[in-house]
Amino acid sequence: MKRLYTSVPALVISAAALLVTLTGLATAGTTAGVTPAQVRAIAKSVANAQITARAPSLSVASARSAGAPALYAQVTGTGVITANAAGITQANIVHSRTGVYCFVGLRTAPKGGVAVLDALPPGASGPDQAQVGVGTFGACPAGTQAVVGTFKSDGGVLVDDPFFVVLWS
Repeated sequence: MKRLYTSVPALVISAAALLVTLTGLATAGTTAGVTPAQVRAIAKSVANAQITARAPSLSVASARSAGAPALYAQVTGTGVITANAAGITQANIVHSRTGVYCFVGLRTAPKGGVAVLDALPPGASGPDQAQVGVGTFGACPAGTQAVVGTFKSDGGVLVDDPFFVVLWS
């Protein structure tokens, strides 16, 4: 019997510690009882609401295809459009002066573009460049929608070099 009485204080302290521990776990379990699946569902719901609020007309059906560009051409140094072209024909280019190629009458007005040299003609002296501009240019006729200039890197002298051009709307 003595043995039971001497261990009672230790038993009471142990039971109290266990009760405090279990109460703490129970409290933590009720406040943090959100599962990972519930977190994902809440996040998805909030994200969908934000997307709908900020872009109500956005849908996959309204997205444009990222296919080939609508307007592109391979142009010789003399301003001739080769067979490697789409949306740009010989009627769309005016070679107004050396190194200046004006694009007119395109089905859509370009908002930008890029031009790269095709190959330097035999006997060319070095690295030349091509640059695209949209809108009018002083050496081009009225109604010009885009212009490509080809020029020497060392001094900016205009030269007739073949190039590829891509224009986008």
